[in-house]
Amino acid sequence: MKAHPVESRPMAVQRQFTAEWEVRADDGGPYKYSGEQCTYCGSVRPEDLEKLLAAEGVDIHLADMKYGWPHKFYIEAPNECAGEDREYGSRSERGADGNIVRTPMRGPAGKTQQLKFYTEHMHDLGDEDFTRIAAVIRDKTGIDLQREPGDKIKWRRTARKT
Repeated sequence: MKAHPVESRPMAVQRQFTAEWEVRADDGGPYKYSGEQCTYCGSVRPEDLEKLLAAEGVDIHLADMKYGWPHKFYIEAPNECAGEDREYGSRSERGADGNIVRTPMRGPAGKTQQLKFYTEHMHDLGDEDFTRIAAVIRDKTGIDLQREPGDKIKWRRTARKT
């Protein structure tokens, strides 16, 4: 596949938030991920992305390019509560007394879940971590991310290796 260089530009014009990370509580819903996620955007940590992509059966796909650059990737990963009886939705009806009655819908949780990684979080990394994780992203997706002076990130399409 031929590489298509793209003009260098920052991945985001101005950072709108400071990344804070937390493990989200298990809410009993159909998906469970015990890694940390950004409290602002829900992204997995860059370091966790690297670990996820090293696992068997995990895949990563580029989201749309609505901003003109690769701003988000979706990760198809194992669901930590696969097969468990979980609530996946509900039905609401008006009861005989006029009040709304919520009835949970339950069933076995699916085998996989979709996580997300926002490339904005590449700015959070030191140079060594950036280089290592950018190589994993390049090998899995064909998107080559490179850091430039001024914390700008340049990208181009290359051939996928795996």
